[in-house]
Amino acid sequence: MGHVLSSVLALHVWKVLPKTLFGFHVPWLRAGGRLFWALVMFFAGIAIAGYLTTKPKPRERATWAQSIFGAILVWVLLILGYGTIPHEWLQFAGSYLNFGTDTFFLHKNQLGGVIPFDINRQTIAHVVATGIYGFVLTTNVALFARWQKRPEPAPLEEGADAAPTQGWLRRRARRTSAFGRPVTVNE
Repeated sequence: MGHVLSSVLALHVWKVLPKTLFGFHVPWLRAGGRLFWALVMFFAGIAIAGYLTTKPKPRERATWAQSIFGAILVWVLLILGYGTIPHEWLQFAGSYLNFGTDTFFLHKNQLGGVIPFDINRQTIAHVVATGIYGFVLTTNVALFARWQKRPEPAPLEEGADAAPTQGWLRRRARRTSAFGRPVTVNE
């Protein structure tokens, strides 16, 4: 029974990644499958967000549904960038690459006495995770700034219909209620 519960509760990612890539044997690609797919989704989201920040602002205001959908997509990118990718990197480095405390990157005084302490491989894995956090934070701030500084839409041509596109704004411009009755306003 324990085997059934553990297989139901565990996240299973299919091994759809190849064993060879362009004729080269890359055994780590299948072992880092979740890390690979998280990176693909994250960079695809960053590319989409980068493209959207170059488009001019729309003339009409966003609806609640559009705003909530955009907020969910930003939340997904933040979860991938700050949670999933660093976690999967640390799991991959600790299990497959064997970056633990028992293997060393540099020993004390190995570089002619320049470094007076040992640096193990687990420290290197954590430095890479810190670099991931720094990259995601920089990208986060840069995309937020680009989103706020999107180009303004081109002005309407003279004689062009400047009527609002949303329903309640059209009704307000025509001075009719939602039921089609004329609205009288003291101005």
